[in-house]
Amino acid sequence: MELNFLKGNRRFNEVLYFLESGESFYIIGGEISFFAFLISSIFHSLEKNLIVILPSEKDAEKFYFDIVNFVAKDYIKFLPCPDYTEEGNSETNFERVKTLIDIANSENKFILISYPSAIVKKIPKFKELKNKLLKIEKDYELRRDNFLNFLFSSGYEEKEIVELPGEFARRGGVIDVFPLNSPFPIRINFSGNKIESIRKFEVSSQKSFEKIETFLIYPLSEFYAGEEERDIFSEIENKIIFLINPTEMKFEYLEMIAKKKECVDLNIIDRIKKEAVFLASKISNEAKKFLYFNVLKTDERFKFIGENIIWQQNEGEKIFLFYENFLEIEKLKKILSEKKIKYDFEEIAGILSCGFSIPEENITFLSLNEIFSKYKSRHPLLKKYKTAPLSTWTEIKEGDYVVHINEGIGIFKGMEKINVNGNEEEFIVIEYDKGDKLYVPISQISMVHKYIGSDSPKLSSLGSKTWRKIKEKVKNSIKDIASELYKLYVERKKETGFKFPPDDELQIEFENDFIYEETEDQLKAIKDVKNDMMSEKIMDRIVCGDSGYGKTEVAMRASFKCVLSGKQVVVLVPTTVLALQHYLTFKERFSKYPVIIEMLSRLVPERKQREIIEKLKEGKIDIIIGTHRLLQDDVIFKDVGLLIIDEEQRFGVLQKEKIKTNFKKIDVLTLTATPIPRTLNMALSGLVDISLIETPPIGRLSVVTYVGRYDENIVREAILREMDRNGQVFYLHNYIYDIEKVKERLKRIVPFARIEIAHGRMKPDEIANVMRKFEDGKIDVLVATTIVENGLDIPNANTLIVDNALKYGLADLYQLRGRVGRYKWRAYAYFLIPQNFPVSKKAMERLKAIQEFTSPGSGYKIALKDLEIRGAGNILGREQHGFIEMVGFNLYCQFWQEISAYMKGEEIKEERKEVTFSIPEEFIKSPSMRFYLYREISKLKTKDEAEALINEIIDKFGYIPESLKQNILAFVENVL
Repeated sequence: MELNFLKGNRRFNEVLYFLESGESFYIIGGEISFFAFLISSIFHSLEKNLIVILPSEKDAEKFYFDIVNFVAKDYIKFLPCPDYTEEGNSETNFERVKTLIDIANSENKFILISYPSAIVKKIPKFKELKNKLLKIEKDYELRRDNFLNFLFSSGYEEKEIVELPGEFARRGGVIDVFPLNSPFPIRINFSGNKIESIRKFEVSSQKSFEKIETFLIYPLSEFYAGEEERDIFSEIENKIIFLINPTEMKFEYLEMIAKKKECVDLNIIDRIKKEAVFLASKISNEAKKFLYFNVLKTDERFKFIGENIIWQQNEGEKIFLFYENFLEIEKLKKILSEKKIKYDFEEIAGILSCGFSIPEENITFLSLNEIFSKYKSRHPLLKKYKTAPLSTWTEIKEGDYVVHINEGIGIFKGMEKINVNGNEEEFIVIEYDKGDKLYVPISQISMVHKYIGSDSPKLSSLGSKTWRKIKEKVKNSIKDIASELYKLYVERKKETGFKFPPDDELQIEFENDFIYEETEDQLKAIKDVKNDMMSEKIMDRIVCGDSGYGKTEVAMRASFKCVLSGKQVVVLVPTTVLALQHYLTFKERFSKYPVIIEMLSRLVPERKQREIIEKLKEGKIDIIIGTHRLLQDDVIFKDVGLLIIDEEQRFGVLQKEKIKTNFKKIDVLTLTATPIPRTLNMALSGLVDISLIETPPIGRLSVVTYVGRYDENIVREAILREMDRNGQVFYLHNYIYDIEKVKERLKRIVPFARIEIAHGRMKPDEIANVMRKFEDGKIDVLVATTIVENGLDIPNANTLIVDNALKYGLADLYQLRGRVGRYKWRAYAYFLIPQNFPVSKKAMERLKAIQEFTSPGSGYKIALKDLEIRGAGNILGREQHGFIEMVGFNLYCQFWQEISAYMKGEEIKEERKEVTFSIPEEFIKSPSMRFYLYREISKLKTKDEAEALINEIIDKFGYIPESLKQNILAFVENVL
């Protein structure tokens, strides 16, 4: 939106005069939001490209969201800092090259926003960048080999199937590619050298779902775009450079990078200072020539104080009010009307970092977030599209462990064609103990599953009775749990609980206060929980979701509903630090409402504890958050309506028994970050209520993960990078006895960093004090034991360093990494191994797996399937972990489905017909892809399903041989 009120302003015209003269000068007055407004007015007034450099990444992002209120997004470009630690593929490296190519090809003027660590890196010449963009279009002539050459030279990696950004696969006339500027991979179908169709497809099913006419493919980073030899300022012509608050720029990190990287030129900053225009909030000694704008803050004239509002609008003052949530505008108008306060403002949808007033023009720009004190709002800048839910593809590759239902665990050795009675038939080859091989005809493919369990399971012996005994043992253990769950389920159905009322105005208002956009999974979980609460049944629901996926918000909405009905909420957590974290989160989220929230743990002094216990008994506390201290006999509640348990598996057996006894007939909501797979979830339906949150929050970036030997230079670089962008660091050291020495060592490496310690043996008030200081940004590096492992949520802490990573299991490492990257900033995790320390093969594989799976929610994909097994163990009991490893996860889930169906009186009909034909090898070379298709064919029951599979084959391979099509249709005819 063009809001150019400064057009006739005398001071603004002086600015334009100085700019035309090309002199360097200072503009003094105002904050970043005013500078965005001023620069937008300059942009609308001059035919120039504007480059705006801010002190840090966070200031640059703030400026970006301010200026898009005044200039159309198409004209705004953002240049992020490259991942100096990661030369290859990452979202930031991609966004960077995309911005550079867009600028190189731009025919319009633009505003480029950046910061020091991004602009000091040299770039390829614009002439080279222009040629590194490939536009693919339906019916367009493009040689297939030229397209493949472009993908190879642009950094894309060839795979059998495409699952991750930066990969491509080819099958005949079909090329699948996953560009980083798309939430979905793209399938391009060639007919000769002509593009016949372009479609998006889903990773999980590998099926296409939407045709598109055209698409742009960029290289994965500037490394693939040409030689990095120019500075960006020499490539952009007809420009004005603005430096905002230059005295706040930090150079320690840049100086260190410059020593390591030839492509970094620190002198760029000094060179541009000679021609730049400086904008600063306060005057500095360096300002020889300056213009001053009288710009006032608005936070004293327009604000809420408790229940009261201050609204001091001057006569004839033009006010523009920026908002994110329209309902909040309505709420503000309602409050002003009730208080009989006159108001006149124009509403504009957008985010303004802070309000400002220009008295000379009698205009004011207000931020509704600022008026309502919502300073924590964060917004994605790099990823501008929604993330797809996680993949469920489980391909079987040669060398993978498989399970044959009757013969046990072996190794998949591929597919082999053998002549049987004059006919050539295809067999699955499985190798067992002592090298024995089993040839399974494809007609029995439904008996073979991928093995998911321990890293290296014991291979079964062909023909021995041991496997039969193992299966019986596992089935019996499942029967025991299933009957116990079924008994509890039936008992729960008999009893009735409190029926909470439907949502009212206050509940809707509370939910609209949420400053992020909910994911579909999160909304479904919220709906499930509220439906349970509004029914007569006693809720016992588990909400599963990765760290930072929004489980706490689900709990807070349920808590609000409970408090509105006059009942108390108990939030039970395993650690004192997590209790403090939840307490601060709840306090902030409920701050606008008269809800009394307290905390009970060893962090609370005894006198205060006694006070809280008394108030709980009298019903004067609405929400109590605490550790197992809440389970002690002296704690009595007046009227509990909801119990929320976070990470239940971390409580001991006795504590769990106490929970059962103390909270009978009360709605229970359990939150867990350890995932549970869909297959098990389906098997448990009707026995346990589970809601899965599988979709990462919009804009969440993957965590750059480094695994290697401990090196002081790496530690220093990691800390300096985070401090360079005004962030904070978790440094994990799990031994209390020498934690002080670690602090001293870090002090020596980074002398100017503010470093503190937190561990379990500190006095309660000391821990609370340190955690509060860390949350308030008064500590740069927190050296801590694993008290940070669960649920800690510090948005500004986005680097994690673990200094003896061998001590942790895969799931622990994954959980630890979940502490960072919870918000929109790029996060880094360093898993370090002590120097000269021997590393076992298994430990190295574990660390490699955590490095490999870096994207949000990849906990569901893993060699890291360890997590799902642990998740099943959390819900069904720890001893189940061993049983799962005995038979593999897929077979374990199949047993569950059979037994739970039997418990519920349902009948499972397994009617899989034999596949008696082969898929031509010249059509599909990949054994794993043929294995997948045989499995899919064996499941077909109707003609519609057969047609769908034929279309899927055409979709993936471009065509289907007529003989294979007829065989599939004949197979279904036989089934019918």
